[in-house]
Amino acid sequence: MATSNKAIPLILIGVAALAVIGYFGMNTGPEGAAGTVAPAERYRAEQPTADDIQLGDQAIQEFMQTDTFDKLINDQAFVSAIQNPRFASLLQNREFAGLMQNREFAGLMQSREFAGLLQNKEFAGLMQNREFAGLMQNREFAGLMQNREFAGLMQNREFAGLMQNREFAGLMQNREFAGLLQNREFAGLLQNREFAGLMQNKEFAGLLQNKEFAGLMQNTEFAGLMQSKEFAGLMQNTEFAGLMQNREFAGLMQNREFAGLMQNREFAGLMQNREFAGLMQNREFAGLLQNKEFAGLLQNKEFAGLMQNREFAGLMQNKEFAGLMQNSRFVNSMQNEAAARAIAR
Repeated sequence: MATSNKAIPLILIGVAALAVIGYFGMNTGPEGAAGTVAPAERYRAEQPTADDIQLGDQAIQEFMQTDTFDKLINDQAFVSAIQNPRFASLLQNREFAGLMQNREFAGLMQSREFAGLLQNKEFAGLMQNREFAGLMQNREFAGLMQNREFAGLMQNREFAGLMQNREFAGLMQNREFAGLLQNREFAGLLQNREFAGLMQNKEFAGLLQNKEFAGLMQNTEFAGLMQSKEFAGLMQNTEFAGLMQNREFAGLMQNREFAGLMQNREFAGLMQNREFAGLMQNREFAGLLQNKEFAGLLQNKEFAGLMQNREFAGLMQNKEFAGLMQNSRFVNSMQNEAAARAIAR
């Protein structure tokens, strides 16, 4: 489509303005920026003519004789852009004038990727987004854009998918999470291989969705326990790991009596006793614990008192008494009321 004679003066003005901005920006530096406004002012004339165009620089005149210039004035898209009032306003914008002097921007304009991006609908919508406009003025964001690791992250498919996730979007607006991201310990944890592996563990993912676990995470006692060296050592203990998979232990943990016993000082002291630890591994004692008579005896007040008696404690260590306890006749006589009364006397 041929360009009308009426449109040519406007095109000449637009091209001349861009040429002046580009030429003086690349050759005279920031001090020449003031000279870039004049062509834009001429563009604002209601009926510009060829006489209004003042081309005092030989380089501009030579440019207008090139094939590039010839293609531009015959390009309908370029003609339409030149006639757009917004383009005229843009030429009067100081930031745009400064941008035209920027070498990186000049290189960007020649980039195929940037050309494709300009035709992208999502990018066009983003350019009109207020939040994005504010973000572009943020110093921290400017620094982040120059970060190599972030540049690599932006090319990561998993990260791209995460950015489209609603839950993640909500998490990014969470104050506690924002504070966590500024925490040094958390930053170090993110670089930990074991933590990275844990995050990919299906069981852990399921645990994070468990209400009881969520409540436990908010428990002050548990938070203190997590900082305990003893607990840290226990978590690395193979026997404890096996115990955690034991059904009986799991049931015991839900038992109220056991929960109360765990808070008992005497029991805590007993758990640290070597002899008791050895006794717990004794098969006969394990069988005795399953004996109904012994279970009933443990609830007997007299037996409880006897267990605190020093003489009885000494007697329990006596070999003869141990042998006597295995004698069937003695056991039978102990069950005889008359014999029991005689011993009591």
